[in-house]
Amino acid sequence: MSLLKAPTIFSEALERIQSLKPLAIALASDQWAAMPEQIRESAFFSANVESAEFLDGLQKNIRKALKKTKELTPRGDALAVSSKQAFIDIMQPWAINNGLADELPEGVARGKRGVRKETQDLGSARRLKLIYDTQVRKAYGFGSMNLATDPRIVDAWPAWKFVRGGAVKEPRPDHREHEGAVRLKSDTAFWRARNDPKFGGFDVPYGPWGFNSQMDVVEVSRREAVKLGLIKEKQKVSVKGPRFNESTRASIRNMDPAIVGKLKAALGDRVEEVDGELRVKEK
Repeated sequence: MSLLKAPTIFSEALERIQSLKPLAIALASDQWAAMPEQIRESAFFSANVESAEFLDGLQKNIRKALKKTKELTPRGDALAVSSKQAFIDIMQPWAINNGLADELPEGVARGKRGVRKETQDLGSARRLKLIYDTQVRKAYGFGSMNLATDPRIVDAWPAWKFVRGGAVKEPRPDHREHEGAVRLKSDTAFWRARNDPKFGGFDVPYGPWGFNSQMDVVEVSRREAVKLGLIKEKQKVSVKGPRFNESTRASIRNMDPAIVGKLKAALGDRVEEVDGELRVKEK
């Protein structure tokens, strides 16, 4: 985002990763996408991972790698490639030693000769890079949104322009259609639609906008928003910041009972089911 500085956003992103609660449930990506936002956005998870120890290692080592990096690019990529590789070098043998990945003969590439597909094999560099990039970009998106919704910033920069930050082989049709669109930050329905799980989004009104989509937003000034007819000259815009570890309840009325059972088992006695909701127990 043009107005916000990377080091500040980095601090927000690092704090976000540190505060996530590991949730070890063997759910596919689409099942996680259907999870209530209050749970999904406050949890550290990876598709089809039910090892709490592995998630804990992922979280700790991503955090450690980011602390060494100190800086992010505008789309939330860690600048130091060595930090990502250090993360892989730690987690790859851990996954193999704990039976979460196949140990291959020397010289055989992971994902070949009948072993697990690379994106499923928790010991493959491709899967670990995917986990690293997804967590960092999600944290960056949260940090960016948290700062961009500060009332003082919203007053001066009330809107975003939806832009593409890099080339992609197959742009998502929805993103191609709305590329260049300018909308108020408060237009949650518009921004959430650009992040629809149906085409790989994260179902939140801020980035990332689907893995490898290369989509981003840039700040649009009040003067430009007025010129475009989005607001009147002295109109105030109110934008809620992203919800994170603030909600104590989440609706489970429309969730698959089997998934609810897994979720309750993973959360244990920290929650209780009341009137179709999972509620965090008061201490």
